[in-house]
Amino acid sequence: MLWFELCDLQEAGRGLWEGTDVEFRGAAFPIGGDANIDGLVTIPNILLEFNEQLEGVAHGMGKRSQLPDYQLNVAESNTETEYLPEQASELIRRLHSLMAADVLAHKWVLITVATGTEELCNKCDTPNHLSIRRALGILRKGVPKAFIVLLGPVHVASSYKLHYNLLKPRCQCLESISMKKYRTIVAEWSKVFVKIQDEFNSLNHSTFGVLAIPLLPIHSREPETLLVPGKNLLNSKQSGRLKVDNS
Repeated sequence: MLWFELCDLQEAGRGLWEGTDVEFRGAAFPIGGDANIDGLVTIPNILLEFNEQLEGVAHGMGKRSQLPDYQLNVAESNTETEYLPEQASELIRRLHSLMAADVLAHKWVLITVATGTEELCNKCDTPNHLSIRRALGILRKGVPKAFIVLLGPVHVASSYKLHYNLLKPRCQCLESISMKKYRTIVAEWSKVFVKIQDEFNSLNHSTFGVLAIPLLPIHSREPETLLVPGKNLLNSKQSGRLKVDNS
């Protein structure tokens, strides 16, 4: 299985190295492959316990341009949904430079598109529907067999107060709006994501599917320990205790 990612700063790994803004891609939860499950709880490290044939996982630190093409995390910090088509095109370029077309044709590819946290946090924006749709179209044409997981903004909350996003007071824009306005914006993210999921899946392609998770809830009894102090970034200290609830 091949593993790719398109996204914003959270999945680029920014904030995971304490005291700096270095992008620690090897520790990013959706695609990081540094250490093992005992040292870093990431999706690839979990899967590597059962399948050692994963390709494309991220290692080390640095911006996208600083790491080799065979690492298929093309996420970039300070980007929004309108930048996803460029990231999708870069992913296809790297993929086709990594292996021949006849080899790729026999591989299933899992692609995580995690986006929206910065967009929602800094501008209170709704997603760019056309850009997401275009990015997925690029992936459908460029990858013979792909399953896309479309992840929306992160929602960090206490297990005792699930509806309050602890990122809200840490975000310049979100801090200034009412909870009613916040819920309206989040509802629009959900509407767009589900519409895109249904649109692509209605085509009934046997080798291309989309799963949309419009809001990514992260719940903990001590949620503040999951965040970089004073910032809207997840840290790595409590990753082993992190609970992701998609119910």
